[in-house]
Amino acid sequence: MLYRSDEARLEPAASQHAWTLDTPGDLLKLVSEAYRIHLAHLFDERLAVHTSQVEPLPHQITAVQRVF
Repeated sequence: MLYRSDEARLEPAASQHAWTLDTPGDLLKLVSEAYRIHLAHLFDERLAVHTSQVEPLPHQITAVQRVF
């Protein structure tokens, strides 16, 4: 815990970081979206069904739901 009396002993930390925030915004959005899709199965087990153009038959959806 720091108190007002400790203020005189404080000094700035080194300005070099292992990472920087100078990445182009488009690249950051692309990587963020890829990571979101990578983790999407944790929140929606039928993501592949929702995002594909194939219409699954009812028994196929039931088989997927039983796995989870």
